[in-house]
Amino acid sequence: MLITVTAPKKGLGQTTTAINIAAMIAKYFKSEGKEDKVILLDINKYCKDIEYYLCDTAATRGLDDFCSLYKSKLINYESFQTCVKSINTHMDIMATNDYFELDKDAAEALIEYSSMAYSFTVLDAIGASNVPSMAEPFYEKSDIIVVVINQIKSVMHLMYERDTYRKYKEKVIFVLNKNIDVTETGTMEYNIKTIKKELQTLEYKNQVFPLDFDVEVINGSNFGSILGLVMGEIKEKRQYTIQLKEIVKYILSNDTVHYALIKDEDGKKDNASDLISKIFHKNK
Repeated sequence: MLITVTAPKKGLGQTTTAINIAAMIAKYFKSEGKEDKVILLDINKYCKDIEYYLCDTAATRGLDDFCSLYKSKLINYESFQTCVKSINTHMDIMATNDYFELDKDAAEALIEYSSMAYSFTVLDAIGASNVPSMAEPFYEKSDIIVVVINQIKSVMHLMYERDTYRKYKEKVIFVLNKNIDVTETGTMEYNIKTIKKELQTLEYKNQVFPLDFDVEVINGSNFGSILGLVMGEIKEKRQYTIQLKEIVKYILSNDTVHYALIKDEDGKKDNASDLISKIFHKNK
């Protein structure tokens, strides 16, 4: 399954959201004793944050290694594995490129090999304010496109004007990052309810998920412990983590193979008959 994470412009929390979605999927695999893995691919060469957040050495494997092998016609399942770096048992990363451009054919090959090697691919794409055409092959192949937005009207209107995601509206979901419902002076005027109405006017019918403002997410990112918020057991009751789970549950519900990883609020799995029923109704 390919999940592409993007945003109308940089600075909205796209990379942090991509990292945490991948980490939460990895956590599901770990908790269930699965051998499945998720890969986090960074194609956002204009903002190399994944390498900064998740690599503890200067020697990073990534897209340049993949492109070199692809252009030399040496890429195969085994050589693809030399282009990634393991973060933990259930999560690998591929850092963004410095030298080679990722053309459409190379992009499609990258998707093909990552789908063979991993159950889930989470892609940190180039934002719409950079070179959106470079993300097009990934949008086309994606099962879900996660668009990270915020509560600043000018940013939202920028997205509406550029209309980057409309052609993919059936598979777009929105994440309202650093969501604030109430301020010291009262209820936030430009809130998730208002944004949902605006998006529906533009024929976006899919989910809008809030991710509340949490200073620990920012602190974790700044001090290189970003995975601690999701992977650490003591963080599960934080509102941010609870909301992130809802996003990942939605993603898993669109993948019939891994649908059974979703549990109810009591931590119980859906039984087989309920699962078959839910999948049937979901796919009707």
